[in-house]
Amino acid sequence: MCQARMLVAARDEVAPGRIGRWPPKTIGISRVGTEREQSAIALPKRQRGVPAGPGMGLDGGCLAPCGDAVVSGDMRRLLVSFLKGLNFLVRKLAAVTHFAQFAVQWGIDPRPEWFDHYLDQHWQWSATNNSLWVERGVFSRLVMKPNAKMLEICCGDGFNARHFYSSRASSIIALDFDEDAIPHARRYNSAPNITYRRQDIREGLPAGPFDNIVWDAAIEHFTEAEIDMLDMALAVESNSRLSCQVICSDTTDGIKVTVAPE
Repeated sequence: MCQARMLVAARDEVAPGRIGRWPPKTIGISRVGTEREQSAIALPKRQRGVPAGPGMGLDGGCLAPCGDAVVSGDMRRLLVSFLKGLNFLVRKLAAVTHFAQFAVQWGIDPRPEWFDHYLDQHWQWSATNNSLWVERGVFSRLVMKPNAKMLEICCGDGFNARHFYSSRASSIIALDFDEDAIPHARRYNSAPNITYRRQDIREGLPAGPFDNIVWDAAIEHFTEAEIDMLDMALAVESNSRLSCQVICSDTTDGIKVTVAPE
């Protein structure tokens, strides 16, 4: 049995007022990174190690800029080596404490209905070398429209909403019915353009319309009748996009994807 499969779709034509049966007509990928994000990684020349003047290179014995201070190349290497070692110890300590949190949350009943992805970031990713938890956020971001109005269904801890979607969307409404998930998301994964709501989507959905809808690792928790009901309830733009991750199980193995006709 497979662990999971990612389905990412970009809808070209969706009747306003409903999603229709997914996946939609075409698969699409949008350009990654906004101008703001690209400029954020364009470091000043001095920070990239480009000499700021005579005798200011980074080779041994030469002088190198460090903010407004000037240090020797040997001193710089020693300082960097010390900080690397310190950060290594910090990561080891963080891994131990996050594993302890995992052991308590998931080793003692009742287990939660959602997962704190800081456990993945600080412990489980390094422990297992499994990047599945990152992929859902990456793939959903790839099909996001710039400045999209987004709806995330079953958002859980809000990690993806903050770390993958908030820098590209103009606004995000993130829903989950769990009484513990939403307070956690508001405390640890808040952003000015994210609104977290505790809401059972079977009882209603926000009015919309939305440019992007994310529904990750949750569809399998709903019956076919409930999915059909949600299918009719979502208000979307005419070229809206849905992305979702489906966890494979006995009930989802062999699932077939039908492309909508032209």
